[in-house]
Amino acid sequence: MTEAKRELLTLLERKRAMRARHSLDAFCRSIVIPGAPMNDDEGCEEFYPDTVLPARHHQLINEALERVEAGEIKRLMVFMPPGSAKSTYGSVVFPTWFMGKNPGKQIISTSYASNLAWKFSRKCRQICKSPEYEAIFGSQLTPDHKAVEAWSLTNGAGYMAGGVLSGITGNRADGLINDDPIKGREQADSEVIRDKTWEAYKSDLRTRLKPNGFIIWILTRWHEDDPVGRILPKNYSGQSGWIEAQDGEQWYVISLQAECERDDDPLGRDRGEFLWTDWFSPAFWRQESARRNPQLGSPVSAAARAFGRGID
Repeated sequence: MTEAKRELLTLLERKRAMRARHSLDAFCRSIVIPGAPMNDDEGCEEFYPDTVLPARHHQLINEALERVEAGEIKRLMVFMPPGSAKSTYGSVVFPTWFMGKNPGKQIISTSYASNLAWKFSRKCRQICKSPEYEAIFGSQLTPDHKAVEAWSLTNGAGYMAGGVLSGITGNRADGLINDDPIKGREQADSEVIRDKTWEAYKSDLRTRLKPNGFIIWILTRWHEDDPVGRILPKNYSGQSGWIEAQDGEQWYVISLQAECERDDDPLGRDRGEFLWTDWFSPAFWRQESARRNPQLGSPVSAAARAFGRGID
């Protein structure tokens, strides 16, 4: 290779790294996103590459997350059906990008179980250990601080993970990411679990947020009285955009059903149009709808459930 070609290659790599630093979508395309674990071990540290390119709804998530990083959105809720890969972008890719861009900032990530939160943590660490990540941000995993429940980068950014009910000990955070705080329909139907989850958020997690920090909820809604249902206004009916909530704050909401039933769908879908049809067929979504939830992503009240429809 000639010296001129080397210089051109170096210039192209620098431009690519610059784009990845400034654009979450470009970052997604510049790294290897961890997918399925390479073995059945619960603590598996290696993951097969996720080779699926970001779909329209992933780009919608990324755009909102870029606004979170920029400080334009402080409170974000993302409601999507199971299997839509919302966690890949919200709980795996975004934290690593945020930490690379913001030296010294701290993230707390929770889910309904510590094992799931730790799985997200392991995927985040795999990204941060990659040569692509170091080339983009000039930072890497700190060798002496890399436990799955708490690790840091050489730029001083830190990450803590655990189950929402297990308690998170440690320093305060600049951002909270709550991903699927309740496992599924059966647990969501338990008032005891809903109350415990809400209390853990209100009395523990929420108090760990630093002033001016952000909060993100990523979930499939199984019940109208889930944690976000206690934040959203009583008359919330599934709309997206800015919502004035019961907690007195403005929340930005992205709400996507498997099958569009609204005229104000954030993806601009027509009624009856399904989500991510490049990956899941309409027949798949119909089967899942019959098996899980008629709305697949909208909460269902007890009365509405008896008639097989959502609350809206």
